Amino acid sequence: QLSECFRDACVYGTGVLKVCEEEGRACVERVNPKGIVVDDGEGEDLKPRNMYQRRYVDRLVAKDLWASGDTEEAKKLAQLIEDCPRDSDDVEAGYRTTADAILVTEAWHLGENDKTPGRWCVVIEGATLVDVEWKGPFPFSFLRWARDEGGFFGVGLAEELRGIQNQINKLLQQIEKGHHLI
Repeated sequence: QLSECFRDACVYGTGVLKVCEEEGRACVERVNPKGIVVDDGEGEDLKPRNMYQRRYVDRLVAKDLWASGDTEEAKKLAQLIEDCPRDSDDVEAGYRTTADAILVTEAWHLGENDKTPGRWCVVIEGATLVDVEWKGPFPFSFLRWARDEGGFFGVGLAEELRGIQNQINKLLQQIEKGHHLI
């Protein structure tokens, strides 16, 4: 997990780990940094109050996570998950898939102070699956290759080296032209 987070920091500028609970135990999982959404203005000081995680989840896994049980509420949520459209005009997907996945967005709002609780919501198109109080910080840890003074996310190694690589490419083209002239 940590090596993948470091690679993401090099490539994208920011690596993300999420602390979660699995079977009563704390665990850490790598999160695709493209799925994290933070308002640029709010995140400029690296202390946003709102954060979102967008990801595609298999429909059956979503039912297991948020609609398990025999209660009326669970049956209602299971039907909402079943009715959620699979295909959308979401540009992020970028390709057609045979997987039966739906877009799930988790949202966190931190309380205004230590005494005011925040909110944690899990939503799909047309339905809210979870809406509960949230106490504490965001469940993410961020690793930035280099700080971008204009926003929340970092600058990656690839972006830092782009100018140098362009100069190397230009020099190689000139050398190639010289060899052709000889």
